[in-house]
Amino acid sequence: MSRSDVPVFPSIFADVRIPFPRTEETLRCRTEPKLFALEGLAGQGARQHAIRKTRLMCAACPVVRSCLKWALANPELTVAGVWGGTTPAQRRVLRERLIDHMGPDWVGVVSEAERKRRDHTASPRHKPLTAPEPYLVQLERALSEQHPPTMQECNRMRLVAVLNIQ
Repeated sequence: MSRSDVPVFPSIFADVRIPFPRTEETLRCRTEPKLFALEGLAGQGARQHAIRKTRLMCAACPVVRSCLKWALANPELTVAGVWGGTTPAQRRVLRERLIDHMGPDWVGVVSEAERKRRDHTASPRHKPLTAPEPYLVQLERALSEQHPPTMQECNRMRLVAVLNIQ
């Protein structure tokens, strides 16, 4: 199957847990899909040359990892051609290894890991302090240290003034 044979809405037939790779960049697999189709090549030498050539193109592709994940998750849609820099035989071996390593629902395991990674990346690492909070933290530290009573009283008055406590 070449890129021109991929349905416009691959999620209708594809495993929706791993989305079809999208990018705004012009990709060789989409502009010249016949380069990635290995069917009909005469001779082993021509096939090996085509595989080397497409692997080089895939190596420079910004969505090669997503493409490979999608191809592995959708074996019925990627029975032929080069996808993510791999041949059909290589994808079969990779699928078997994934099943051995992660279980029969390896697609669910991979998609859940991706979701957690995206959520972790998108969430802030800490809640930033509001404007008066750093000043309050500084005053609290100053109050908790051992100072002569006059210094403590001065700090307490500052804290009360900031908090507007009567």
